[in-house]
Amino acid sequence: MLLPSAPESADLYALDTTGLLRVQVKSSIRRAKGGFAFNLTRRDCNDPAERRAYSTEEVDEFFLVTVEGGMYRVSAEVLDSVKSVYIGGSNKWAPYRVSMFS
Repeated sequence: MLLPSAPESADLYALDTTGLLRVQVKSSIRRAKGGFAFNLTRRDCNDPAERRAYSTEEVDEFFLVTVEGGMYRVSAEVLDSVKSVYIGGSNKWAPYRVSMFS
């Protein structure tokens, strides 16, 4: 794992079998719709008051962590241009759930 030395769209870089991945880490303590609500936006450089979604050009994966310890590794292709998501309330997200030692 590597951490960026300057502000970038990725929070960290991780090496896996496909190569170096740009990972955006998000956490949530807010319960909603039977799961947890995640805000997947960042400030726009041209307009700091505006928030925009991440794209696959900026990150390769999202690592989502709930206050209860649920962890989800989701490809940026699945969440491309999505501003918010509810995770954990349905079986839809089960394939993305990871454990500490997987």
